[in-house]
Amino acid sequence: MPALRPLPDLTPASMAAPVLLPSASAWAGPDAAAPGDHDARPVYTFPTGISGRKGVRLSPAQLRFLTRLRAELPADLPLYVTSGQRTAREQASALKTKRDLGDDLHALYAADDIIAELLAGPNDVARMEAIIARYAAAGRLLSKHQRAGAVDLRSKILTRAQIDLVLAAAKRLGVKALYETKPPHIHVDIDTSGARIVGNLIARGQSAAGQAGNAAGKGAGAFFGGGKGARRLRTVLLWTAGAASIAALMVAFATVHRR
Repeated sequence: MPALRPLPDLTPASMAAPVLLPSASAWAGPDAAAPGDHDARPVYTFPTGISGRKGVRLSPAQLRFLTRLRAELPADLPLYVTSGQRTAREQASALKTKRDLGDDLHALYAADDIIAELLAGPNDVARMEAIIARYAAAGRLLSKHQRAGAVDLRSKILTRAQIDLVLAAAKRLGVKALYETKPPHIHVDIDTSGARIVGNLIARGQSAAGQAGNAAGKGAGAFFGGGKGARRLRTVLLWTAGAASIAALMVAFATVHRR
């Protein structure tokens, strides 16, 4: 077995203790350099207690999460990784399977316009690969799998009670996991960028609301000559701007909680 080495933590909350992971040889043979923290490469040696499809592409961050997940679960519960980072073709192949099984892609993925284009034509891997690759080249990724931000775990080797244990353990680690049936597997989002997006939107919304209210107050003051009338109008406008920001954030929060 390759020598083990510590990797840096992701966050103080969920990655507090050091974790030992395989050395560079785990990814692509003894002569390969270890990838960056979020750079996925084929994995050939998994951490203790975890198995998976040979050559599945995982980043150090994904492997670190899997090690944390393993520590949260009973030793006799098997963890088998079926998918990590995906190419455009692999993502298209996964979508073909879901379409064949009649899954609701709009419910699963946040990029409704990309899904609409994919569904507008035949369920053909090559056609969908071209669409996914085109959007990726423009900086838009359909799935967190494409940026090494998700992992799939085999569920057919687990009982329903064991599946629930995995979902609960993922939640304790601060990530989103769900059991999908078309095809059956456990999908885990380890990418927390959605939370950062919501945080940024909150900050921007608060700033925008304050700026709008201040501008409105100044305008009202100039129009009414100051006094209670202007102050009351400014207060009303501040509340209106705040309510609009909250509504926008609710939509954004629902969006980032899809894939």
